[in-house]
Amino acid sequence: MNRIQSPLPFVLALLLTLATGTSYAQEESVLLDRVVALVNDGVVLESELNVQVQIIKQRILETGQPMPPESELKSQLLERLLVTRLQLQRADRMGIRISDEARNNALASVAQRNGIPFEQLPEVMSAQGVSYPVYREDMREQMVIEQVRNISVVRRISVTERELEQCLTRTEQQSGVNAEYDISHMLISVSGTATADQIRAAQ
Repeated sequence: MNRIQSPLPFVLALLLTLATGTSYAQEESVLLDRVVALVNDGVVLESELNVQVQIIKQRILETGQPMPPESELKSQLLERLLVTRLQLQRADRMGIRISDEARNNALASVAQRNGIPFEQLPEVMSAQGVSYPVYREDMREQMVIEQVRNISVVRRISVTERELEQCLTRTEQQSGVNAEYDISHMLISVSGTATADQIRAAQ
């Protein structure tokens, strides 16, 4: 008569193997990165903060200035990263984009100011301990933020028709000659109830 063996030893062995494997996996796990701040729907990673710390440290060493405590440096840079994230999120909502051509032109200007051929810029920056891809992304972000600021300033500027006439009168009196002015980008305020004829007259 065949005897049916209990599967219990096999099950216990399997559970023991799984438990051992899980324990081993936990011991071998490595923390790759972590979130240091939340900004609306975005995050600031510790790796991003560390990159900025290294960049600033390199610049401080190059200028010969005293090195501040790392905790103070991280606190200031984290605040700057938070502001940058908010501005980038605003730029995204406004639909602001920077083309590769515009960014390359800005990088070429940096290379020219430092007397470096544009093609050698990645190599030179790498020799200084600066990641070129990170620098390119930082350049894009700064260009985006600059556009956000420019647009914000323009929206706050409001010149009345009287102020414009006074400015032109003073300028003509000072120069003593008739001059032409490009006022295509000036904002002249009109009443919210102005008619179409009044708007055309103001223009």
